[in-house]
Amino acid sequence: MSQSKTIMNYIDPRSLFLEADLRFDDLLVLVPSYKQPDWRTQGLMMLLRSRGAEICSSMHCSDPALHRVIIAGRAMQDYLGEGTPFRYVLWLDDDMAFSLAGVHMLREVSRRIGRPVSAAYCLRGRPNQLAWKRLPVDVATEDSVVIWGTSPDGATEGPTALVPLYPILSGMGSLMVPAGQFRDHWRSCLKVGERLDGTIDYPTHMAAICSSTLQPNRDGVYVWVSEDHAYCEGLWEMHFGVWGVPIVFHHVSELPLAPIPEALWLDELVELGKAGG
Repeated sequence: MSQSKTIMNYIDPRSLFLEADLRFDDLLVLVPSYKQPDWRTQGLMMLLRSRGAEICSSMHCSDPALHRVIIAGRAMQDYLGEGTPFRYVLWLDDDMAFSLAGVHMLREVSRRIGRPVSAAYCLRGRPNQLAWKRLPVDVATEDSVVIWGTSPDGATEGPTALVPLYPILSGMGSLMVPAGQFRDHWRSCLKVGERLDGTIDYPTHMAAICSSTLQPNRDGVYVWVSEDHAYCEGLWEMHFGVWGVPIVFHHVSELPLAPIPEALWLDELVELGKAGG
């Protein structure tokens, strides 16, 4: 795997897949939102739904970690029970723009490697800052995967792409998780109402899948861990991991914001701060 601190080449999934042929009947999309999703995100959510995806959304909770806990519990209670048709769960920010081909490619890479994957996107308003933090290369078991596209006639294999994979901690803005791993992660977490002996006073779907906290880093320094990185750390603890796929999703503001090719990683920003950069 490349040791470069930047991703110089992003892949355009629309050059590989015919969007008119894409279906998402096995996809559950989770969209927590404080007020309501951006109108551009709403339009793309409607497109996903028209292709078979189920959208699970909620509004009016100002605490991001609590909101994700609530919507994950709703997904477990209402959508991911026995006999569910959903094979993948996509966490999606309510201000994210994307292509149907991008969602399909995330699902396809996840299917090929059997792990959670994230698209590349920048922090809000910072196109030079990726919402990814690299992990040491020695945690990797895969470093690339070949994806086959669709041919114009749909009958034969189309173009191929060699997709590099990055072991990362990421935000949850475009995080694709196999449904079985989503369930296993949720079930592994402490539940609201649970006692120290493991018994539960009352039925609950409030599992602490993510929470903001302080924890020591490798140097013994306490650092702030956001709820989304805590979620990804949980996936690593479950031995599923999170793998970065170099396709772009956009945070939207007045204009869509995409990460530039030379965007810094979160851990590189920390290194610059230590050096006074």
